[in-house]
Amino acid sequence: MNVLKRKKTIPPIPEPGTNPGVCPEYTSSIFSRLTFTWVQPLMSLGSKRPIEREDIWELTEQRRADHIATRFRQEWAQEIAKANANAQLLKDYNSGNNIAGDSKGNKKRKPPKEYRPKLWKAINRTFLWQFWSAGFLKVLGDSLQVFQPLVTKAIIKFVEQSVWNSDNDLNPPPLWHGILMAVALYAMGVIASISLHQYWMRATGVGVGIRTSLITTIYRKGLVLSSKAKQDFSTGKITNLMSTDTTRIDFLAGFFHILWTAPLMIILILILLLVNMGWTAIIGFVFLTTFGPIQARIVRALSVIRRKSTLITDARVKLTQEVLQGMRVIKFYGWEEAFLNKLEDLRTKELKYVRTLLISRSAIAAVNLTVPVLAATITFVAYSLTGNELTPAIVFSSLSLFNIMRMPLMIFPQVVSALVDANVSIRRIEDLLVAGELEDLPPVNPDSG
Repeated sequence: MNVLKRKKTIPPIPEPGTNPGVCPEYTSSIFSRLTFTWVQPLMSLGSKRPIEREDIWELTEQRRADHIATRFRQEWAQEIAKANANAQLLKDYNSGNNIAGDSKGNKKRKPPKEYRPKLWKAINRTFLWQFWSAGFLKVLGDSLQVFQPLVTKAIIKFVEQSVWNSDNDLNPPPLWHGILMAVALYAMGVIASISLHQYWMRATGVGVGIRTSLITTIYRKGLVLSSKAKQDFSTGKITNLMSTDTTRIDFLAGFFHILWTAPLMIILILILLLVNMGWTAIIGFVFLTTFGPIQARIVRALSVIRRKSTLITDARVKLTQEVLQGMRVIKFYGWEEAFLNKLEDLRTKELKYVRTLLISRSAIAAVNLTVPVLAATITFVAYSLTGNELTPAIVFSSLSLFNIMRMPLMIFPQVVSALVDANVSIRRIEDLLVAGELEDLPPVNPDSG
């Protein structure tokens, strides 16, 4: 039998300079924006041929780097103005103005505190709605995930009650009760999934916007630094601020809301476990929480190994390039074996680090999967030994709660570490932005040739 195959039509490559139009995200329907189906045309095109520059949609005005950077600079200017006003008040106070008490015997005015411009305040005002709406979506998604096991428990109890009533010739509970709970469970899962995906979309979008605005602002600042300020901020340091430090802040923006939603989520789950299984739930909770700091310490150790591996990789690649460039000289002097042995030594050292990283990552993944089960098992054993009866409703709902608790416990220490790194980067960028500038300069145009 002949099998008819549809010939795959490859869309033509657009001409250079073709305008594909503005990104359809904001013009799509609510359903399309919630389910990300507005990306489907581009994904379908990418499955048929490589994506070209002319295939990518144009950014909306709100997403353009110049628009975001302008908004941020306006907010930062407010911080500078506030710091200058505070400095003037402090200067007046130190000069003796408004210090003595008045004729009515009022107390002396307190000295104003020195105010340092806060970069995080300017960032917060710039991305206020998008950033905190992402936090609301995170809370909504996490809450629905936490309460799903309760609905599961109710469904299992409904089935148990129906079977028991049927065995004892009693009227079973209304069927629509079970159908309603099943529909509610499905709806909670769908809404939680949509909320969390929209959260990641908004949070990572804020991170990219922050990084874009900071890079633009740092670049403009570097063009007008005074001679004295350039002694503290070399070209290499400014480049490092634009690459490494902005990336740390970008990374934190995507995970920042976990800093306050994760503790709330853990507390809520612990309360539900205590209601479900009594004080024995604390045993499993303690067992589960001990692995969070341990995992964080392992991750830090792996990052050190990764940096060492990167250094060896760079050395191997550099040596390989030198060998290829100087092949004639190596052949002429017969140095092939010496260079080959050196490359093999570097590759052997590199593979040792790579093997350690892969084994450690696999071990962490295995622990992440088994720890919730072990915590639940220990809790179930303690619950049974105290004379309580384990029912399917308690077992399945508690096991689900332990699985949900695993993620915030594991990721919270890493987010705290990211917060510390980002805070250092914010201070470094603040130092640059408040540095002295040249006076009487013409307007800066970064786009000029």
